[in-house]
Amino acid sequence: MSRSLLLLLFAAAAIAGATCKVGAAQVLVQQQTQNAAASSVVVLTDETFDAKTAKGVWLVDVYAPWCGHCKQLEPTWNKLAEELKAQKVNVAKVDGTKETTLLARFHVEAFPSIFLLKDGRTYVYEGQRSLVHLRAFALNPSKSGAKELAWYKAPNSELGRAMGGVYSLPRRANDAYQYLSKKRKWSDVQITLSLLAIPLVAGVILIIILDCFCVKGPYVAGGVPVPPPARPHAE
Repeated sequence: MSRSLLLLLFAAAAIAGATCKVGAAQVLVQQQTQNAAASSVVVLTDETFDAKTAKGVWLVDVYAPWCGHCKQLEPTWNKLAEELKAQKVNVAKVDGTKETTLLARFHVEAFPSIFLLKDGRTYVYEGQRSLVHLRAFALNPSKSGAKELAWYKAPNSELGRAMGGVYSLPRRANDAYQYLSKKRKWSDVQITLSLLAIPLVAGVILIIILDCFCVKGPYVAGGVPVPPPARPHAE
């Protein structure tokens, strides 16, 4: 093999190595950019929703990890979160397969479902999922033709919070059972007896409160009962 051929092979190998390094660096930069954009998206849960959305404007995506349309929307959603920072619009997402209470409060029927919480009102997005259309919806929902939910269907209304409390009861009961059985090492019999004792104790406390505060009859200042007036005899 001639010397010139060896030099040519060495140069080709060097160029290939440099190209691989540049490609790897570009991929790393893209991943870092995507991670930075994803970090701008707030993750809402059943426990944090009310506290976090109490103030400000919130654009919420209710998604499912297995949903193909949700996966297609994710890059656009991350970029939207970065762009709307200057307009003080919070971009968030809710995993509908985990946060079942929020799923019920939003009345979600399909994935992905996009909502805007603004000035005590809730708007549902039904347009194209492009960056331009989603930005227009977030900044001015009334002009984008978005549908506004009735007050009793809004997730942040008093009725919505009440529904959230009702839907969260099975999960809270399961959490209590897991805590008592695994951490406190209670048997199923002990847990059952405790659950039966709760309404009994609550009933006794309620009876005591009613007995203390409810008026049993007319009283004078000294606390002596006043007898009822005598009925006149018919002549």
